[in-house]
Amino acid sequence: MITYYKKKLSYRSFMGVVFFFVLFSFQLKAQDIHFSQFQNTPLYISPSYTGFFSGSFRVNAAYRNQWNTVTVPYQTFFVSFDGQLLKRNYKQDMLGIGLTIYHDIAGDSDFGTMQGTFSMSYVKAFNRKNNHFLGLGFALGLGQRSIRYNDLNFDAQWDGNAYDPNLSSNENLSKTQFWFYDLSAGFHWYYQVKKQLGFEAGAAMWHINKPKMTLFANESVVLNSKLDIFAKAPITIGDNTSFIPEMMLMMQGPYTELLIGGSFKFFTDSKTNFYSAINAGVFLRSADAGVIILGVDYRKLNIGFSYDVNFSKLSVASYAKGGPEITLQYIIDKKKRTKHKEVPCPIF
Repeated sequence: MITYYKKKLSYRSFMGVVFFFVLFSFQLKAQDIHFSQFQNTPLYISPSYTGFFSGSFRVNAAYRNQWNTVTVPYQTFFVSFDGQLLKRNYKQDMLGIGLTIYHDIAGDSDFGTMQGTFSMSYVKAFNRKNNHFLGLGFALGLGQRSIRYNDLNFDAQWDGNAYDPNLSSNENLSKTQFWFYDLSAGFHWYYQVKKQLGFEAGAAMWHINKPKMTLFANESVVLNSKLDIFAKAPITIGDNTSFIPEMMLMMQGPYTELLIGGSFKFFTDSKTNFYSAINAGVFLRSADAGVIILGVDYRKLNIGFSYDVNFSKLSVASYAKGGPEITLQYIIDKKKRTKHKEVPCPIF
């Protein structure tokens, strides 16, 4: 039964209520957080990417704002730190270590997830050219999910004439948070065929232990394992341009998401000490949105911006507006270099 209040419910508030009930109707077995610029959050793609970059230490950060036109915006904050415990030199293998922290918050109830993940990787070099690698990694995470009920309204709080927040909701909402641990693992393969062409592919399995995810007594509610499959093939076009086609397939329980597209990198200065480039790309998220990506590289700094143009069934409410995303990457290199390597390690 639909209860009508004297105070009119705005369209945005109505959609917020719809979102809330959709989430709980699926027992919270939704997909994980995701990023349109997945290439700029390497430790969230696979733990095998831990320490796999050219430099000593790396910092990645991302912020995503979603569904601002539909309901209270969903916001995701992400930061990761990683480095190399063992430097590769000639045919030397490499050991990486990293830490990832993210916070996802959604809706009027501030339903959110906070998780910290420790990751390690081992990368095997197959030759002294440093152009052929196989990386293996694992991750151990500790997370918390929480919710606030103060700003939620329930039909039991309608006294027949008006909404009364002092009335009991008649709901068992005593639990406002819980903790869980998380196990994940992954691998990737990288091969630079020649200076103009490279290949990269891999897969990662997240939430191997299927942690319990419930604020209620139903212990059967779990976070489904997620399989990520990813690939890209950087292609050099001329002296100052490269094209990078990429894809990311994510499968979690009954949900599947495919993100496919490519980006161009225009080098404005290819010298090591003054390296700079402009990035522009377009991606398609199957049956959901188109993504426009812009970015700039300056020495060891990369800044990216993307915007999702929503065309799913929700576009009636979202007015085709998905949401913006901002990423940042900074690499610290203690070793002074005066020239490019013949085959540089990929920078994500």
